[in-house]
Parts: sequence; structure tokens; C-alpha cells
Amino acid sequence: MKFAILAIVLILIGLLVVITVSCRLQPSLNLSGNLQFFIHVDGEPVPHARAEFSDLAILSGGANLYDHAFYLPLLALEKKWTFLRKHLSWDDRPIDIFMRTSNCTRPRIELMSEICRIAQDQGIVVAIGGKCGVKCKTPPYQHDYKPGGASQDWGECEACEKSKVVVAFENFSEGYEYLSEKPFLPLEMGSLGIYIGNGIELLKECGVNVADKFIFTGSSYDISQASSIVKTVKDLIMNPGKAAGIMKTNPFEHEILTIESVNLRKLQEFCQSHPKLQRIKDVGDIKIYIGPAYETFIHPFKDSVFIRRMLQVNCDIHYVEDRSYANIIVENM
Repeated sequence: MKFAILAIVLILIGLLVVITVSCRLQPSLNLSGNLQFFIHVDGEPVPHARAEFSDLAILSGGANLYDHAFYLPLLALEKKWTFLRKHLSWDDRPIDIFMRTSNCTRPRIELMSEICRIAQDQGIVVAIGGKCGVKCKTPPYQHDYKPGGASQDWGECEACEKSKVVVAFENFSEGYEYLSEKPFLPLEMGSLGIYIGNGIELLKECGVNVADKFIFTGSSYDISQASSIVKTVKDLIMNPGKAAGIMKTNPFEHEILTIESVNLRKLQEFCQSHPKLQRIKDVGDIKIYIGPAYETFIHPFKDSVFIRRMLQVNCDIHYVEDRSYANIIVENM
């Protein structure tokens, strides 16, 4: 009997949450009597439930699950990387393999430890960064970012600049296609990359030269991959001329990834065909409210050039501090 009552209570709570979220996300008019268009922005591997109830969702993870959701490299855009900085040459980089993670899952730690063990047995220099206790004797590059946390300085990586190969470990969940800033980090630092995650197709959609810049890609944390990863790195170490040539190739197939060049075609087509957004655009005065951000990846939406490209508008755009008077609301919480 107690379990039945508990089950009913949980169901009612769930319904209340859904109704509350839906009501907050979908009021029909603002205080000026105009429609409101809700954009949910989320950089997490699994998006918040609000993504489902928004008019438009811009996601790093799970965009493949919704018709109104689209992937954008939010964190890479927020960092405003140029991918053009001058780098150390292959021979001048003292670290052969650099791995960094703060998501201390057992499969990931076991894979990192096995890569380190096999590599060091063959005289390959490995460095470890992050907060996880990986079994690996490393040079003094492992403390590569401040105690403040990855959300503040995840884009800074002195060890990456000194590494020949940087491993990008993705925090993906089954069924949620996800791509974070991690694979863009070796591109910015001039390193070659190894990618473990399920966002390789998204990386290609961003125009990344995956074939040259990523020497190994995998979609699981299977420990058996360690031997292949180390072998691939060792082959390049034994052939520095080939490795140096690959390092000089362009990180992108065509245009470098920027707020101005990021591919918005699918997103633009959606915005052009959305009836509510069309009615807002017809008013000719767009008022945008940017909500408080849990992370800084909401930053691109503060760029009026980006907003104009996305919405395909030429009318006036104003940013307002009161969401009640906005007709476009951008939030991630």
C-alpha cells in the first residue's frame, strides 16, 4: 500500500513539473502584447527537460532527438579561438601523448591508465592533466589548469601546446549525439588529436579536417583500443617528417570556425519557416532577453551579428533586461 501511494505521489510530482515548465516556457504574449519565442541553449551532454518545450533548442548534446533542435559548437564559439596561432614544431614538443579529464568514470580511467602503461613501456612520454587519479608516472605538466575549475579555464592548456598528440575524451551518453569543445582544443593548440566520443559526424559538419588532424577516433571507452592508439602515435614518432607534414595541414576543410562563418543553414531554414518567429519579425522591432547562464556558452547569442545571421533579419535588434518585454527569450536554465 505504501509503495502504491509513493508511486502516485511521484507521478503527480512529475506531472506538476511538466506543467510548470510548459507554462513558463510557452506564454503566448509579453507585456507589450506581442508573441514570445523561446530559445533553449544547453551545452551539456544530456539537455535539460526544457529543451523539449522550447520553440527552438540550440544544443551540444541530444539535438538528434528533436525536430526543433540543432547542434552548434557553443563552447568553441564562446572561446573565440582563431586556430591561427603560431605553434611549436613537432620535434620541439616534449610530450608525446597528453590526456586530461575531470570526469572520473571507471572506463575512462582504465583506458587512460592502459594507454599510459603501454606507451611508457615503449619509451613514449605521457602527461596527465585533470582531477582523476590515473595510474601513470608523468612529467610535471599534469597540473595544467587552475583549481578554479574547468568551467573557468577549460580553454587554457599549457601542456597541450607542448604535446604532439592530445586525447579528447567526450562525456557522451548513449543515444545523445554530443560534441563539446574538447576536440577543438588540439586544433587551437597545433597538436594532432585522438577523439573518443560519438560526435565525429558533428565535428565533420563543423568543417574540421578530421581525416588529417585526428589520427584515431573511437566511440567507446573500450580498453582494448589502448594498443592501437599507442601504435598510431609511435608510428608518427618514428616518422617525424610525416608527422610534421600533417601538423601543417589546415585544421578546417574550408573556412575557419568563427561566429561569422559557423554553418547555420539548417537553423536558418527552420527560423525562416517558423510561423511564430515570422510574426515577430514582421513587427520589425526584435527585443531579446538573455537569461542568466549556468555556463558561458550562451555568449554567442549576445552577438548581434550572430543573431542576425541565425534569424535572417535586417530590422532593429535590442537587448532588454526584463524578459516580460522581450519577444525572443534565450535561456539555458
